[in-house]
Amino acid sequence: MTKPKWVNPTRQAHLVSLFVRSRGFCVYGEPNCTIPEHHYEVFIESLINDWKADDRETNKLDWKHERKIMHAFT
Repeated sequence: MTKPKWVNPTRQAHLVSLFVRSRGFCVYGEPNCTIPEHHYEVFIESLINDWKADDRETNKLDWKHERKIMHAFT
């Protein structure tokens, strides 16, 4: 099985840590939290989307840098 592109060991460890601390419920530790965005499943969706956006931006910057280098030698 191929891992999604956003997965790396640091991010995996962070997701596991969040799950262990929250026990799959509120990531902020509130025992009776009623805010859906604080619940593990919803929270990590947003977190993963942020990671994907960061990766896209990094790839874009890397491509611009590579392109600049390629054109500097022509």
